[in-house]
Amino acid sequence: MAVLAAHGVRSGGPAADGAPAPLAAPRSMVRLRTVVEPRPEVGRRFDEPFITLVDALEQRGWLPPATAAHAREHG
Repeated sequence: MAVLAAHGVRSGGPAADGAPAPLAAPRSMVRLRTVVEPRPEVGRRFDEPFITLVDALEQRGWLPPATAAHAREHG
């Protein structure tokens, strides 16, 4: 709704920057200042709690088995 309020609804071709019309408004509202790269040594402390969460979501039926397996393998 904020996108519509800020820029209105329009149809038609691409925006001035070449983005498709639906992407033009959000792109004009977002600015990238910094890219933060994760530090593996810090991230490892979340591995066990993440697997516990994935297991719980799968056991409750909220996460399909294939998705849970992918999450366990790829974090």
